[in-house]
Amino acid sequence: GVNLMKEVKILENVNEKALAYLNSMFKEQQNTIGDIIIYEGDVGEDIFIVKSGTLDVIKNGVKIGELTDGDTFGEMAIIDNQARSATVRATTDVVLSKLTYKDFYQLKEYDIEGYATIIMNLAKELSQRVRDIDEKLQKIWRWYINN
Repeated sequence: GVNLMKEVKILENVNEKALAYLNSMFKEQQNTIGDIIIYEGDVGEDIFIVKSGTLDVIKNGVKIGELTDGDTFGEMAIIDNQARSATVRATTDVVLSKLTYKDFYQLKEYDIEGYATIIMNLAKELSQRVRDIDEKLQKIWRWYINN
């Protein structure tokens, strides 16, 4: 319910009205170990929150991350509606909450303040990812120069 929502980074500081709306729009989805939830290159229309279980994030066949309770994935689709940047595969049985692009955009009409808070949270999350990637690239570059 709404309580799980508060633990999700992109829903931090979102007002109760918007959380209640989103809670009614999220659909629960259960997957088993080995299931592919999203495929790299597919057009994405849904954002997912991990309620329980773990999943691998795979890019070009290489594991680049792991997701667990409270993590989100697919949120880039809500911003740019582009192809999925990675594949996500369940490494245990998982329970996910799924929100469609369309339902998320309806929040804008229903509660602009809650919508704006989520957009800011998404921007912070994506900014942090860019910073993390930048740091990794710098380490690779330094290694390359020194070898």
